[in-house]
Amino acid sequence: MKNIVIIGCGKGIGLATAKILAEQHKIIGISRTENHELNHPNIEFHTMDILSGNLVLKLWTDWFMHREALI
Repeated sequence: MKNIVIIGCGKGIGLATAKILAEQHKIIGISRTENHELNHPNIEFHTMDILSGNLVLKLWTDWFMHREALI
């Protein structure tokens, strides 16, 4: 079982992808809009706008500081 992050899983392709992958994997879903269709034991859902605040800067900084460990 893999841990998969899906950004934009509130509707459309992201929602469909989360539902399919949740059958065999742990999903961390992020979306600006809450969707109650994502009620599955393998889906951990978070409502947030990833472009607001310093979240993008924090994600980039964390990746940059630890990139050698990820390669």
